[in-house]
Amino acid sequence: SELVDQVPRRVRKIKLPRTNPQAWTPDEVRQLVKTCQDTPEFTAGGTSKAAFWTSLVLTAWDSALRLGDLLAFEYAWIPPGGRLTIVQSKTGYAQNVQLRPITLEWIDKCMANNPSRRCIWPLTSRREEFYKSFNRLVRRAGIRKGTFRWLRRASVTAVDCLERGAGTDQAGHRDRGITLRHYVDSEQVPMLRPLPPEVA
Repeated sequence: SELVDQVPRRVRKIKLPRTNPQAWTPDEVRQLVKTCQDTPEFTAGGTSKAAFWTSLVLTAWDSALRLGDLLAFEYAWIPPGGRLTIVQSKTGYAQNVQLRPITLEWIDKCMANNPSRRCIWPLTSRREEFYKSFNRLVRRAGIRKGTFRWLRRASVTAVDCLERGAGTDQAGHRDRGITLRHYVDSEQVPMLRPLPPEVA
């Protein structure tokens, strides 16, 4: 080129500002669960939509599992007491899961119409239809617009608020930095460290 004497050897990348991961608060998740429970329709397979969505949302909240792992979740995997280990399909890392009794009750309701079904939440349509149905539930709940991923973030953030650092285990991560960068909504985390002494 006539404009420069030498071709640049390296082009510096522009570093984008890091944004805070957004997650629903426990109150918003509670409102979403209530909306799921009040859903009167049935799925194409005859399963109650209230049982389908309530059990799925509660399991996502208890476990912080990714949607792909939830959709592959088999009923036979759940032992008495609801404590199990899931190998994450994305990372191959083991993740300990504890499901509450109320979650197990809703899972049983979801399976009641077809107890021999292998997966608890099989998709009867394309993923896009699943997302649209979930977005309708979010709108009906009157909470902030967010994707299904917000449930995983909400679960991880809520656990990290209760005990700093525990959100990393909840997410099944080995790197605390990934948890903080992509999952913990820092606006919800209280400042747990003390202030320095007063100087004025």
